Amino acid sequence: MQHLCLLLLLILHQAPKVTGSSKQLFAATGSSVLLPFNNVTEIIWFMQWEYKKGPKQEGIVDYFKSDSKIVIYDHYEGRVQFHTSNGSLELRNAQVNDSGTYMVTVNLKKNLVREILLLVIDPVSKPGLQTDSKLADTPIQLSCAVEHLATVKDVVWKKNGQLLRPNGHYMFSEDFRVLQIQNGQKSDCGSYSCNVSNEVSWDEASLDLIIDGLKPFLKQAQKISTAASFLAWAATLGLLLLYYLSGKKRVGIMSRRWPCVGFLVLLFGSCLLLAIASGLWIQEEGISPVFLLMFFLAVGIIIMLLAAVILALSPVMVQGFKAKPWTHIVLDAAVLGGMVLNVLFTSLLLEDIQHQQRKGCSPDFDWTAATVIVSVVSLFVFLVIFVWYHQEIKYQEAPEKKLQVEGHQKLTNFKDEEHEVQF
Repeated sequence: MQHLCLLLLLILHQAPKVTGSSKQLFAATGSSVLLPFNNVTEIIWFMQWEYKKGPKQEGIVDYFKSDSKIVIYDHYEGRVQFHTSNGSLELRNAQVNDSGTYMVTVNLKKNLVREILLLVIDPVSKPGLQTDSKLADTPIQLSCAVEHLATVKDVVWKKNGQLLRPNGHYMFSEDFRVLQIQNGQKSDCGSYSCNVSNEVSWDEASLDLIIDGLKPFLKQAQKISTAASFLAWAATLGLLLLYYLSGKKRVGIMSRRWPCVGFLVLLFGSCLLLAIASGLWIQEEGISPVFLLMFFLAVGIIIMLLAAVILALSPVMVQGFKAKPWTHIVLDAAVLGGMVLNVLFTSLLLEDIQHQQRKGCSPDFDWTAATVIVSVVSLFVFLVIFVWYHQEIKYQEAPEKKLQVEGHQKLTNFKDEEHEVQF
């Protein structure tokens, strides 16, 4: 009979209800959410929770306080828990289609209806931060990629933990997913992060932006110029040492032919590498006065190669060529000029490349490996020259010692013969 009376009262109260209060809640997909109930002043003997979304309206749970009876409707069996202590309703494993209005009615009175608007939202996915360029003096774009963009409500950018706002240097796309740096400078280096969030979750990605002052061709030019510089110094020291020994009359032209050829080939290789590096530099920076120096460098390369070939094929021709005063000056000036021009031009090119690199914050070129390799090669070359030099000295002293021994033997024989004649 009691249930029948309640049913009649329910039918009589199907007129539009006036909500006493309403609120909004957010929940993450798969989570449990507690729908609270604000108690009223009168005594509660009946409570009913309902779900409404558009034309759809269905019951969730009925509570009869007189006999502490809880009736959970089949559709919500195992998904909800009613708390008799405070009248709140706990919804478990919430899904997006659970979004809607949840109503609680007390004692079937229309003035004691409470409404809660529940929005179940998917958590934001892990963003990814990418950049399209890291070159100085060029626009740099940072993109905050999110797999499910519809779940994102806000995107916040930070640099080194400080909030970034739009200005003349930093520009943002309409949805704030893209950060545009107008003209990358060394001051733009740092740690950038994009934070994506919605009402139920947040996540962020970070990226250490290192502005590179060198374009790809200039990086290659730096490596090639470094190798050319070491080769030039090794060849220069070797030739100077060879000229010194020649000036002391310790090594003849036939003996110094092949070491001289070797050092000139090193110098030629250095000039060739430098010409390649200069070409890469001009390709990036355009034609400048350095182009004129390249012309003289090309002439020096030709002279170095010709000198090496002549020395290898006919050292006697070189002696005849150097017998004339003006040709002697030309040949020596070509060799010395090639060495000076090579070392000077390499230094200038490396200095300009270092200037370009200082526009960014990328690590400086690591000279350690190049220094060790060239030092080992140079040490090996000079060791070979040292051994060769002492072998040459022994070779030159051997005939002299032989002549001295033969002369001494002849003198001894002559004295013996003279002594026998006297007797």
